[in-house]
Amino acid sequence: MSSIQCTNGHIICASCKPKCMKVACDNEPYGCKEVVKHTQRHAHIKSCVFSPCLCPQTDCNFRANTTVLGEHFKTNHQLRVPPFTYDEVFSAFIHIKDDVTIFQAMNDGQLFVITCKTHYIVKKLNLYHIGPNKSKPRYSFEMLVLCQDRVLQLKSEAVNVEDRAYPPSGALYVRYDYFKDGRLSMKIRINKNDDAESGTDL
Repeated sequence: MSSIQCTNGHIICASCKPKCMKVACDNEPYGCKEVVKHTQRHAHIKSCVFSPCLCPQTDCNFRANTTVLGEHFKTNHQLRVPPFTYDEVFSAFIHIKDDVTIFQAMNDGQLFVITCKTHYIVKKLNLYHIGPNKSKPRYSFEMLVLCQDRVLQLKSEAVNVEDRAYPPSGALYVRYDYFKDGRLSMKIRINKNDDAESGTDL
């Protein structure tokens, strides 16, 4: 039976995991270089920014940390909406037949998704950030729809998702007749949480 030396100098069996033993993060293959005490491993993984996320493109199974994923998307997929800048209002079209519309930040390549799902007689729009779902929300957003004399507006935090199982969150409910020729015109602003109060109202 092999043995190893722990951080306190104790010689122990390789299958043992004393409190003083240090281990690499489970996300080491995805870029994390942290080495933590065995007892702190689970706490670290919960907040690790290198947790792998699945590409939001429905026909792609690429998985990586958010930085690598952003580069992958930029190289391998096309955006319907040009890259946006944080804290600035931008225009977007949501197609009624698209389950998801993907956005990418010009600042850091982070990916965001608006889902468009049927909910009784309306469409329900939710905005998500592609990122470790165990970490705190890092982004807030506003979505605005103008149609005739109606104004629909939603302000919320962007829920983090690691895969394509989008959980319930704050939603904007839009009638079908707001989709002109199958497209919905919107105004959107996405902010980092520490800058959430900056910018002008939509």
